[in-house]
Amino acid sequence: MEWLPKLRVRYQKHHREGKSRMLDELCADYDYERNYAIKLLRGKSTPHALLSMEQARRHSATFSRKLRLPRAHGLTKKTQDSHRDLLTVEGRKLITLLMAARKAAIEQLTAFAA
Repeated sequence: MEWLPKLRVRYQKHHREGKSRMLDELCADYDYERNYAIKLLRGKSTPHALLSMEQARRHSATFSRKLRLPRAHGLTKKTQDSHRDLLTVEGRKLITLLMAARKAAIEQLTAFAA
């Protein structure tokens, strides 16, 4: 994938219509999802073909570990007959709290903490 750095430079120079055309071509040629192609061209992701087996194994292990963390802390629970996790009551409370804190101003948060 020696073409990727050159393509990234061209992508950065184009305006919206040109970027869209480049994404369409990349997705058609390599059968990539559009969001994955955007991440590749912005330099936010490494193509899976460029990862060594050891790097790919580490990526997989890290991802699996991050998926297990909420369950380990009681924020999600595994559903029967499915690979899905559902939020517990505590998980919903925590997410609601985090979303409210994210929307709040710094002054409000410091006043609340004091």
